[in-house]
Amino acid sequence: MITERTLSRDLMDAEILALWPDLPLVHRFLLATGQPLKDIVEMDWPDIDEETGVWRRTKKQSSTAWDLTIPEWVLTWLPKSTLGSGVFLDANGKLLTPNTVSIQLDQHVSSIGMEAVTAEDIRSYVREQMTELGNNELAAQVVDQAEAIPTSRVSLKDQVVAQATLMERWSYRLQEIVLEGGTTLGDTPLSNSH
Repeated sequence: MITERTLSRDLMDAEILALWPDLPLVHRFLLATGQPLKDIVEMDWPDIDEETGVWRRTKKQSSTAWDLTIPEWVLTWLPKSTLGSGVFLDANGKLLTPNTVSIQLDQHVSSIGMEAVTAEDIRSYVREQMTELGNNELAAQVVDQAEAIPTSRVSLKDQVVAQATLMERWSYRLQEIVLEGGTTLGDTPLSNSH
């Protein structure tokens, strides 16, 4: 039995590229798809139907079998190597491990000064980036959206529900803000984000 999986993403590819242009592809794929890290590092080209974009995980590879459709524009930037059939390989042609990828992500996050990242840290970073790009008005809109996030004065259950709703609204607004920036944000093309 194949389980159809639909996962919502927290970030659009354009946001990832705009905020982290030097992010390694494995991390970019992780953020863009929301797939578990273990599944991503075990991703193998024979499991991907390049014509349809369907990535099939069998029960042999995973506790449950599932198919995931990878957008065509994502397939265009997934690496192919002559060293092996895996999608994300190290310099020796071996599959990356979840531990290696986690360490790389920690190093990347550390290099951009975002250790112990919270939702507010990300919002602050986005506001700073928008301001640096000369878009103070849009940065202010991000601030307005961010200020609507509840504080701990609300019961935990209500806080979780309210925060999820407001974070979703904020995420949609952030996507609009990025897309309102035009066809490019710095040197980052946004055309692949839809």
